[in-house]
Amino acid sequence: LLTKKVTVQSVLLDTQNTTAYISFDRTPLAKEFSTHDKLMTIESLLKTLRDSDFPLKKVQFLANHKPMHDVH
Repeated sequence: LLTKKVTVQSVLLDTQNTTAYISFDRTPLAKEFSTHDKLMTIESLLKTLRDSDFPLKKVQFLANHKPMHDVH
């Protein structure tokens, strides 16, 4: 689904390891993606996080260390 390489710039966890802040160098959600494609991309990222040992309850996706926004 991804047409351009997207790199994770940084990952920060809160002090309880329940919230992750993940900053990408650009949004992994291309403008031309359908809502379904965007949902599947997010779900694949969340599945990877669920498989980790961190008790995450919240994930904040960032683009260049700023909140990621999408028109959908």
